[in-house]
Amino acid sequence: MRSFRVLVADHHPLFAEGIRTVLSVPANQLLFTVTAVARTTEQVEGYLADAPTDLLLLDPSLPNQERKDWLLGIKKRFRGLRVLLFSEQNDPYVVSEVMNEGADGYLLKTASKDELRRAISEISEGRQYLGRGVSSSDTGVRAGKNAEVDMEVRFAQKFNLTRREVEIVRYIGQAMSNKEIGARLYISDQTVSVHRKNIMRKLKVNSTASLVKMVYDNQLIQGIPLTTP
Repeated sequence: MRSFRVLVADHHPLFAEGIRTVLSVPANQLLFTVTAVARTTEQVEGYLADAPTDLLLLDPSLPNQERKDWLLGIKKRFRGLRVLLFSEQNDPYVVSEVMNEGADGYLLKTASKDELRRAISEISEGRQYLGRGVSSSDTGVRAGKNAEVDMEVRFAQKFNLTRREVEIVRYIGQAMSNKEIGARLYISDQTVSVHRKNIMRKLKVNSTASLVKMVYDNQLIQGIPLTTP
């Protein structure tokens, strides 16, 4: 039976402990050992540097994961590391970006324990795995031809936006307040405010209305209003 060393990276303690319990049961000739639980990207990097790890089970909204290409850098630094994203988000942009950065799989947090084990088994054999219900445009994400995803990726690259900034842009386009956005992303409204200022600087706009109009003009969100309350 192969031993598989797992680092769980999630900022919800109960969820992380639940994963530890699920993985304590061997499956498909794999014996899982959760070596540590990380709450931030800094802790992830520290644990990976300190101990051999076969699998990083990562929530893509982990605090401090705002540096562009962070996941890509992790994959380059720790050769052979497999990364499975486990997220509440079912955003085609996020799915496409993390898979392009080298993620080996993507699961929703609504997945069953059997699917989690199956996903790990698949990626342990060198195959990618997209879980059930991952994006309504699953096929487009796999093929890299989803028009909405491509549009958002081009927009992000053009203005050098991070994944977190693109998330916030999309929520701003839905007329959400800083407090509402912060609650969605598990960050403070002050942090959202800082991101908003950085986004406006990068896009060279000086008002929320102008920012929303740019989102609309670039078709990042269909049917959003041109002005905000």
